[in-house]
Amino acid sequence: HNGAEGAAPPSFAVALRAVFTSPSILLLGLCQSLFEGSMYTFVFLWVPTLQALLRPEHLPSGLVFSNFMMCITLGGLVFRVCTVDPLRRWLSVEVVAALLFAVSVLTMAVSAVVNSFAPTMVAFLVFEVCVGTFFACSATLRSRLLPDALQSSIMNLFRIPLNILVVVGTKLTDWYPASTVFTVCAGWLGLATVLQIVLFSLTRRTRLAHLAAKKLQ
Repeated sequence: HNGAEGAAPPSFAVALRAVFTSPSILLLGLCQSLFEGSMYTFVFLWVPTLQALLRPEHLPSGLVFSNFMMCITLGGLVFRVCTVDPLRRWLSVEVVAALLFAVSVLTMAVSAVVNSFAPTMVAFLVFEVCVGTFFACSATLRSRLLPDALQSSIMNLFRIPLNILVVVGTKLTDWYPASTVFTVCAGWLGLATVLQIVLFSLTRRTRLAHLAAKKLQ
């Protein structure tokens, strides 16, 4: 019994092997790390950005935060609407994720180039809707693509690139103006969009292969 126990590979090694032998798992983890890295960097940016645009008036940060939370809830409802009939016939979860990443790119781009409170606030609210949709999409994709026994280990592995992105994003806020950091976040989200499209292509191909195999049986 002890010999068998000692021979069993640790879950970390098994998870690492799963990540690098499954393109779908690798793409999913990278997409989620890129989005969450942008999201956590945004947390450090929204208050000083809005306050600078609103001066000399005081920013009602509590009210703004409440609106963000409402938008996150709305994002969850958007996901629910997109994944029930009749929209489900045209919108898979992978497509919804790619669309929310693309919209997030636009919100960060607007935040980078616009120096007015109203459009920046609208962009922030739309981004928070995307955050709410992302939570639902990511949970669904994890349940579909990650083995149950390895799900926590695999997600812990992707905390490494996530934490690197967060450290880079927060340090950039010390060295560069907010517009530059928003541009960097837009780049991360753009990369996530491309990777998500590749993931959609892979999962669609796999799904079609399974359907063809069933017909042959």
